[in-house]
Amino acid sequence: MNVMQRSRELSEIANVVETEEDPREASRRVGERIQQLRARGETVPAELEELERRLLSECIAASQGR
Repeated sequence: MNVMQRSRELSEIANVVETEEDPREASRRVGERIQQLRARGETVPAELEELERRLLSECIAASQGR
């Protein structure tokens, strides 16, 4: 995947996360995308891994009532 494709894909994922009201659903979708990249042997962008960590933190905080 070239740089332009990767940049476009990251933008699309960021848009999904921003428009998704449920952080659990956004986290699931990001996790699925990471799994797809790994299954194809591609490098997962650091930004995507950071996004996944942030979403998981939000889910944990929400489940604890914060």
